[in-house]
Amino acid sequence: MADSTPEDLDLAAHFRRFATVSCVPDSPLYAALCRGIAQDPDLLALAALASPGQPPANLLLACVQDLLLGGCGHPLGRFFPSIDRAAPRPWTAADGDPLPAFRDLCEQHRDALVQSLQTRRVQTNECGRIALFLPALSGLFSRLGRPLATVELGASAGLNLLWPWVRVDYGAAGRVQPRSRAEGAELTLHCHVRAGRPPMGRQSPPAGQRVGLDSHPVDLDQPSARQWLDALVWPESSRRRQRLRRACDLAVRHAITVRQGDLVDDLAPIIAAIPAGQHVVLLHSMCFYQLPLSRRQALDAALCALSRDRSLHRIGIEWFDTPTAELECASYVDGRSDQQILARVHPHGAWLEWLGAPIPV
Repeated sequence: MADSTPEDLDLAAHFRRFATVSCVPDSPLYAALCRGIAQDPDLLALAALASPGQPPANLLLACVQDLLLGGCGHPLGRFFPSIDRAAPRPWTAADGDPLPAFRDLCEQHRDALVQSLQTRRVQTNECGRIALFLPALSGLFSRLGRPLATVELGASAGLNLLWPWVRVDYGAAGRVQPRSRAEGAELTLHCHVRAGRPPMGRQSPPAGQRVGLDSHPVDLDQPSARQWLDALVWPESSRRRQRLRRACDLAVRHAITVRQGDLVDDLAPIIAAIPAGQHVVLLHSMCFYQLPLSRRQALDAALCALSRDRSLHRIGIEWFDTPTAELECASYVDGRSDQQILARVHPHGAWLEWLGAPIPV
C-alpha cells in the first residue's frame, strides 16, 4: 500500500463528503463504496488520475459502472441493481461488503479505467430537472409575454431542451401540460412541491429556438455515448434510467441541437442568431462546479455586455456549499445583473421548495 499524502487526505475527504452529502439516501451502494475508497490509498491513487476539473468520485464510480454495463462480467455486478436484474432491492450491509470486489475489478481493468478517467467527463443529463426549470420559465413568461428561446450551457446531450414536450405532475400543486395538443406530452415527470406556490400555469410557456452549447457534446447516435449517460446514473435508480433512455430517444426524434464550443467565448454568435421577438433564457444545471471561478465571472461579464443590446435571463440549478441544490434566476439588462434564489431543489428533480422571491426582470 502507498503511504498517504496531503493530496490523498484531501481526496479522502472528497469521497467521505460525496458519500454523506450526495449518495444518501439515493444510493446506499455508492455511499458504502465511497466510505471504503476513502480509506484505501491505492483506490485514491487511481481516482487521482481523473482529468483536471472533473469530480473524482462521480467519475470513478461511473467508469466502473460503464465497464459493468459494457459486459465485463465481473462479480462486482451482483451488488449493482443496474447490472443484476434479479437483485430484488438496493444493496444493504446484509449483502456483504462490495469493496473487495470493487478493488478487484479496478486491479483487473486498471488500464481501461485510467483511459476512461483521463478522457471521460461527468455529463449527467438529468431530464428530471425540467420539472425545476418550468416554474421559473412560466413565471418569466408571465412577466414578459414573449416566446422563450432557451440556450442550455453545459448541455451534454441537451435533454433539458425537451421541456416543450414534457408533462409535469406536481401532485397537489397541479400539472403543467405542453402548450398545444400538436406538440403532445411525450414524457411525464413527477415533482413534489414541498413548500411555497411556484408560479405555474396549466400549460408550459411558448417556446422559441432551443440550442445547447457544450465543450464535449454527447452524440446520442453512438451506443457508447448512451451507455456512458447510463453509467452516470446511480445503480439503484431504475426509474431515472428508464426516463433517461426515453428522453434520449425523444432528443433524437426532435433533432435537439448541441453545438461544440466554449460556454463563454462561443456564446455571442448563438444569441445573435435568435430572432428579436424571442426572449433569450440561458439554462444550466450542475455544471458550474466544473468551471473555475474566473470562467464563471467571465460568463457573467459576457452576459452583462450582451445585455446592452438585448435583455437576457439565466436560470441555473447548482449546488455550492449549501444543504441542497438551489434554483437561481438572474436578469441581465443594460449591462447590469440582478439575481434571486427562487427555490431549494432536489438535484434530480424529485422535489422543490419555492421560496417566494420575485423573478427579476
